Amino acid sequence: MSRACNHLFLFAIAVGLLHPLSGFNQPGAGASAPSPAEPAVEEPAEPVVEVPREIIELPATADGGPALVYRIPVTDAISKPNLFILRRSIKQAIEDGVSVIVLDMDTPGGRLDVTLDMMELLDRFEGDTITYVNKDSISAGAYIAMATDSIYFAPDGVMGAAAVVSGGGQEIDESMKAKINSYLLARMRSYTEEFPYRGEVIRGMADMEYELKIGEDILKPEGELLSVTANEATPMYGDPPKPLLA
Repeated sequence: MSRACNHLFLFAIAVGLLHPLSGFNQPGAGASAPSPAEPAVEEPAEPVVEVPREIIELPATADGGPALVYRIPVTDAISKPNLFILRRSIKQAIEDGVSVIVLDMDTPGGRLDVTLDMMELLDRFEGDTITYVNKDSISAGAYIAMATDSIYFAPDGVMGAAAVVSGGGQEIDESMKAKINSYLLARMRSYTEEFPYRGEVIRGMADMEYELKIGEDILKPEGELLSVTANEATPMYGDPPKPLLA
């Protein structure tokens, strides 16, 4: 992923009322792992789908050219169609010379395997990636958002509640859950090393027993999953000050 550029500020002005990111709760929501009871099925071939992307032309950049942005909706439960749309949109963005893509996100979560594939696609895109939380980025949506260069919130945006559950929504075996969480958190750290607090925040969203404390502030006590609103995502911490998740 490339670093966020001046296009981010132009984007914020263009869509209006954005809150620069910082973090996330929806009871019962969780990144769903495939249910062990489900029989293995052969994945269908990628269908031909109409990609509902939107090209936005922002004010001229410093070099005098227009700043073109692809807006890609990420809505409903995360599943194969979301992956197909993202893959095709990124391919088209590269062909059209578009260097900024915006995920317009409103999702309650979804499939873990699809989430990992979407995160990898975003990581491999050489342009700038942005998530606009509009209005929910729950569970799998939180993981996908964390894999983008920048996150913005709608005024009523919420992100969080990212515990892993089975495909049917039930709790999974503790040892298996520990293995999945260990891998997921390590994968997230590899995507978020340049952001000082994202790794801790996503752990607070996924691990009920983890206490998230920054300095003297306890942002999440043990015994609950972290979810944050737009206002809760923007405070600055550390020296020099850095926003919680941006």
